Amino acid sequence: MLPTLMMQNVGLNYHSKTSETNAIDDITFCVNKGEFVGLVGPSGCGKTTLLSIISGILAPSRGQVLIEGKSTKDKNAVIGYMFQRDLLFPWRTIWQNVNLGAELKHNKNATQKATKLLKKYGIYDFKDKYPHELSGGMRQRVALIRTLVLNPQILLLDEPFGALDYQTRQNVIDDISGIIKNENTTSLLVTHDITEAICMCDKVIVLSNRPSRVKKVIDIQLDKTKPPSQRKTLTKFFEYQTQIWKELA
Repeated sequence: MLPTLMMQNVGLNYHSKTSETNAIDDITFCVNKGEFVGLVGPSGCGKTTLLSIISGILAPSRGQVLIEGKSTKDKNAVIGYMFQRDLLFPWRTIWQNVNLGAELKHNKNATQKATKLLKKYGIYDFKDKYPHELSGGMRQRVALIRTLVLNPQILLLDEPFGALDYQTRQNVIDDISGIIKNENTTSLLVTHDITEAICMCDKVIVLSNRPSRVKKVIDIQLDKTKPPSQRKTLTKFFEYQTQIWKELA
């Protein structure tokens, strides 16, 4: 079976009038179907830039990005993107926000899925409310459901919990992780939080300083029957934490 995402020798150079900067160099890794993969690295190493390349916002200078064996430029490629801010439109109800993609694509099946997901994850009773009437955690749940209704082949998450306070963040991490697991959504998470990456992900890719390269890929073997907030108490968690810190040092 083809990987959902394949990065093959991807590089990116930034150009100015007087110089050229090698930002990303020879990045190769894959994300298999149903995997939840974390991407960590030093600040400024290009983690978000990689998501921009995968989503097609930026074109790589070299190498290729394949989604299920096809170029990201393929018109049938469906890539979901979840940002740090929920980016819900304040003038649209929760129902209207969740169905925005379905409206744009005239996709009745997506509208049916929106109803199913809103009911499944406890949001349906709030469908006629506006974003400002919901808590930060519920807004993030809505943002995720909005992305999932179009059945993305891969979900990209860019620091999706960074804007939340600590206590809310722990609950939302459990919620979001549970939804992604239940829906078997292939996901790639960019985070600066090593604890978050270890507790949520099946494997963690450690990037080097710029020019960014893959330094290490670490398989995470923690008890997946426990929610992420409880996995950080497991003995193996501390082993992974130490290993990743050594790679980042």
